[in-house]
Amino acid sequence: LLVVYLLKQTNAKLVHAVAHISSKDTEVYLAKYAFSPRAACHLNASFIAHDRAYFDSHKHDLTLALYSDTAWPAYVDALRRGSLCAERLRLASWRVKVEPDAGSLASFHVAAEIAPPKSRAHYWYALVIDCYLEEYDAHPPPLHYNLTLLNGGSHLPADEAGMPALNA
Repeated sequence: LLVVYLLKQTNAKLVHAVAHISSKDTEVYLAKYAFSPRAACHLNASFIAHDRAYFDSHKHDLTLALYSDTAWPAYVDALRRGSLCAERLRLASWRVKVEPDAGSLASFHVAAEIAPPKSRAHYWYALVIDCYLEEYDAHPPPLHYNLTLLNGGSHLPADEAGMPALNA
């Protein structure tokens, strides 16, 4: 019974780390997650630049992008070929521009519902991207981030959906 109780306490996929974006590395991989078909897919992300404001006097286009498992190989191939950041961003299956929170140039928040896959479970690869950093010698502050991914009514990704029953 204790195991079943603990399984009910499972949280969503939560990733907490630091992204170091620069003109050399305009994209940073955040996480991989599997969404179930026809399930409500939710994403919640917060970014904080502790050292100084991320949005400075230079142009920025901070974007949170998701690549489905069918778009991911094209992204990896474009990266290997040395394509421009904007070309790789166009390959994203879903993306949203990350805007500063009201009254702040150092903290940002994104909450979104993502259209679920229609026929089968898909892996999604999350990246934070700022293509304008290719335009100049950019060294913005590190972004501390929390990324939460939810798969429908369950906190487990699609590839772990049977785990509670199996473990019980």
